[in-house]
Amino acid sequence: MTRTFLTFSASISDDKTQTVEDKLDGFGNPVSQDIREALDGSSIHFMSVNVLPADADSGHGAFLVVETSQDGSKDDAIKDLAKRLNTPLRDILALAGHTIAENDLAKFIEDHSHDTGWGLLSTPGLNHSGTPGLTEKRIEREKKFGEKVREIVTGGEVTGSPLEILNDVKTRMQGLSEFQDLMSPEDVPFANSRRDASVPVAKLVVDGLKTFTWPYLIVLGICLLWVIIASFSAMGFWFAVGMAVLTLIAGVLVMIVIAGVLYSMLRTKERTDPAEDFSPDFDVLSAVMARENDGSVNHLYGISKMKPGKLRRLTLRFAFWFIAQMATHVFRPGFLGKIGTIHFARWILLPGTDKLLFFSNFGGSWESYLEDFITKASSGLTGVWSNTEHYPRTENLFFKGATDGDRFKRWARRQQKPTLFWYSAYPNSTTDLVRRNALIRYGLLKGSTESQAREWLSLLGSRRMPANALEADEIQSILFGGMGALNQASCLLIQLPDDPAAAKQWLRAVQPHVSFGDRPPHEKAALLAMTATGLSKLGLKDSQLASFPAVFRQGMDEPVRAEFVLKDTGDDKPDLWWWGHDGTHIDAAVIVYAEEAGLADAAKVQEDLIAAHNCKLIHKITSKPGPGKTGGLEKEAFGFADGISQPIIKGSRRSIDPDNAIHVVEPGEFILGYPDNRNYMPTSPILPASDDPKNILLSYKPEAEQDDWPDFAATETRSPRNFGRNGSYLVIRQLEQDVPAFHAFSEAAAKEINGRQGTPPGATEDDLQEWVEAKMVGRWKDGTSLVRHPFKPGGGTPDNDFLFGEDDPSGFRCPFGAHIRRANPRESLHPQDGEEELSITNRHRILRMGRQYDQAGAGNEAADNPGLLFMCLNGNLERQFEFVQQTWCMDRLFHGLDGEVDSVLGRGRKGGRLTIPTPEGPLIVSGMKDFVKVRGGSYFFMPGASAIRYLAE
Repeated sequence: MTRTFLTFSASISDDKTQTVEDKLDGFGNPVSQDIREALDGSSIHFMSVNVLPADADSGHGAFLVVETSQDGSKDDAIKDLAKRLNTPLRDILALAGHTIAENDLAKFIEDHSHDTGWGLLSTPGLNHSGTPGLTEKRIEREKKFGEKVREIVTGGEVTGSPLEILNDVKTRMQGLSEFQDLMSPEDVPFANSRRDASVPVAKLVVDGLKTFTWPYLIVLGICLLWVIIASFSAMGFWFAVGMAVLTLIAGVLVMIVIAGVLYSMLRTKERTDPAEDFSPDFDVLSAVMARENDGSVNHLYGISKMKPGKLRRLTLRFAFWFIAQMATHVFRPGFLGKIGTIHFARWILLPGTDKLLFFSNFGGSWESYLEDFITKASSGLTGVWSNTEHYPRTENLFFKGATDGDRFKRWARRQQKPTLFWYSAYPNSTTDLVRRNALIRYGLLKGSTESQAREWLSLLGSRRMPANALEADEIQSILFGGMGALNQASCLLIQLPDDPAAAKQWLRAVQPHVSFGDRPPHEKAALLAMTATGLSKLGLKDSQLASFPAVFRQGMDEPVRAEFVLKDTGDDKPDLWWWGHDGTHIDAAVIVYAEEAGLADAAKVQEDLIAAHNCKLIHKITSKPGPGKTGGLEKEAFGFADGISQPIIKGSRRSIDPDNAIHVVEPGEFILGYPDNRNYMPTSPILPASDDPKNILLSYKPEAEQDDWPDFAATETRSPRNFGRNGSYLVIRQLEQDVPAFHAFSEAAAKEINGRQGTPPGATEDDLQEWVEAKMVGRWKDGTSLVRHPFKPGGGTPDNDFLFGEDDPSGFRCPFGAHIRRANPRESLHPQDGEEELSITNRHRILRMGRQYDQAGAGNEAADNPGLLFMCLNGNLERQFEFVQQTWCMDRLFHGLDGEVDSVLGRGRKGGRLTIPTPEGPLIVSGMKDFVKVRGGSYFFMPGASAIRYLAE
């Protein structure tokens, strides 16, 4: 589609400026009703008529300047404008001193119009369209189309899955005669980002040389030809060739010297040109602001005076050329840098003057528009306006300048003049709304998958969903919190029947009970996860399971992994587990949460489903709150407040608390299908499109930086399917805790070190026992940290906003081998690297959500001690859970230690020890036993809603 940026100017007779301005003011901003009626339905998107005042210092008189943004060719645009505003325009021009016959207006406009460019012989200027490919008629029609679609969707007339809703709406719209002309999709160029396109550097260099150095190249060519002819006549062919080469080399060197001189001149001018900062004229500013409305769209008219000298004309042209190349090869279509709020804008150095004019039709307030300029496109603006007077000081043409935000805004206000006559075809439609309406239509007609339908539905809200926003309703609720409001839980570990059809029947029965979304659970909730064998029994083929990571497919009890990675040896080896090994392998886990009174009923519902569908309940673990609470947190079996230090998923409710800042991680660290802390997409189980004929699964998008706008390309139906999106990997381990042994050890250790240097002065044996246990765990029993409270419990709310390397670099407060320092060393390993080290550590965090159980709730076997149903979520089992277990908790050389493992989780030890650093020297407590034993465990995949639906169907 052709689009015309029409600009024409006409001189204004002496002393007629005020008369012309008064006439324009009468036409109005926004325009009067009669002008609007004349222009509505035309090819014109926006139009303004402005006055450029006379400038005696520059030697030019006043000008009437008309600018329009229109559809169609320039010839058609002129004819349409002359036809629709024949009388008003001729009246204005007559006041300016130009008497034009009724039939001569189009020719007058043609004769006084200005075509802009950046070449050395062009009128310097640059045009920008924020809605490429969209005609004025299409924008208006798609607005009505979008309004009708929203009415249908929000009216409760359609229900079902996102794809079912989309198809239902499509059928309804096809039945409406009013929109038949819109029922075939039209392209939406702005939806396809060019940010990742390769930039043809060599082509740009050649184009730049042709654009700006052609006079020099002509001179060089003439010199080269003369040298060749003269040399050939005197000495022959080879001498002529040699002289030609030398001439070319000399020519290039001279061009480099010229460029260097010009650059030096530019830098000198940048350092010496006045960059005055003063307030705008109050009366002019008031007139400008009186015409700025609080609606959706505004107009800006600015006049800037060029700095003297030909160099600034050259650098202005270069800035225009550079921005145009970026718009062609780098920027997303319709965006100026990252600014997407501009409908139409243009710069033009008006012929016969030294005035650079700027016109912009933009969405939102002036303040927000200027902030966009400052933060999103400062280099381009500076490249242009640094060539005009009093602009904030710049560097290398494109830098600084607009980044000096306050001075840039004051400068921008000084350039502005009131727009007396302004027309907008759609005054209440921002570019965001225009683009969204185009995509509502396009997506409705092209969308064919659940992921496309979900993205399409997001367009119908007050704001579209960012590409990486969490799809909460697709994510199991446990990822948003530990179900703390439901204080009872029962973990059912299940073997599925070998027949996939029977297994799917069970899954379809369980599916409605699974909890999704970030809303706090009410009365009861459930979590569902499967092992690799479970997915196989539910119908996934070996070729499909191959896209899952090897660690998941091998399982927790794989001999090498158990012995060398997890250190499950001795009494903890899988051969001795109650479940999760050999004949007690697990296919699926259902964990039900409820208030105490409702747990038995909720668990029985699931047990009945297991029995009714020929499944087998291998093990059941029923939680029980620990021995009391502290600070609102449950205490684990050893008596410590639990669940304090947790990573927090960015975008969740807790992530906005500034006290949690050091614990906030990107969603992709725990939820597949979203960027991780390195802004990469985590690997995810992928299925071929042919395995998803019903388009249930979301399409796979490996790029972390996805487009801001949905892509409804039909090729998505052939794209691989992201089975893992909105899912996570779940670790379940049943850990038995030997509480008497733990307290007996701490009591003996307290007696052994009583009175030694480094112990708290005046402490009783009971105080020392509590101190030793705190040193082993890394916190006091009330949850307050040793870092903040090194000598006695804080007695208040558990704290977690500390750094080990910064606050306790020597381990005098929290020992290096303490459980919480091993499980999350923060930036302790390399404190000099600060935030970078913290970022690295956060790549290995796990999201814990365990529950306590007692002897009676242990399961099929009788437990001697209470324990912990340890559960954690991971985006990557090896990088997170297994890394923490192997590299931090069980590493005997962790943090410079020698021969020590985690003081609480130690495996198969005889005489384990803990080093307690003190200012007077280290204290060693030794003779530790295994306080925690593994009684069972498995790796699970916790699927998102679409993946469960896929498995069930």
